[in-house]
Amino acid sequence: MFSKVQPVAKSMWRKFRNRSLFVKCLLVVPVICAISFTLLIGNMGLALLGFAVPLYGWFVGAVGGLVITIFAKAASIIHKDKRSAKRGKDS
Repeated sequence: MFSKVQPVAKSMWRKFRNRSLFVKCLLVVPVICAISFTLLIGNMGLALLGFAVPLYGWFVGAVGGLVITIFAKAASIIHKDKRSAKRGKDS
């Protein structure tokens, strides 16, 4: 059942492991922060107010998506610059 998914997952994991520590942090830290924020505020809001989860959910998702998009674009620019610098050295 997972015979087609397993090679894709392995290649994605290999690509992730080959990235620099900075890019790994750009990918992992916002996700962990969003999960912890949702767990802390979401559970507190659910217990106290009842409407805090849907109220903050869309906001956290929008801000997190925007931040990750900006960081991903910055990482791609840095990666392109490093690649062009390596090509310039080799020539």
